[in-house]
Amino acid sequence: MASNMTPDAPSLEEFAGWRKSSTSDDGACVYIADGPDGWVALRDSDDPSGAVVRIPRRSWEHMVLGIQNGSLKPADI
Repeated sequence: MASNMTPDAPSLEEFAGWRKSSTSDDGACVYIADGPDGWVALRDSDDPSGAVVRIPRRSWEHMVLGIQNGSLKPADI
């Protein structure tokens, strides 16, 4: 595998310890879980059986830092 390619994400069964990542006034929040080999899973707190996004922990950390420092902002919809 080339060094710039991301390996296949672990199966959902390999993620454990779902927890709230934050709170908001409207109750909208994201749940996160840790997986093997440094992976993180994210899901909507209102839809536990819905879609799950799995990303490498380093990508998660970069996203959080971008939000904190203002370089990553939500798109206007």
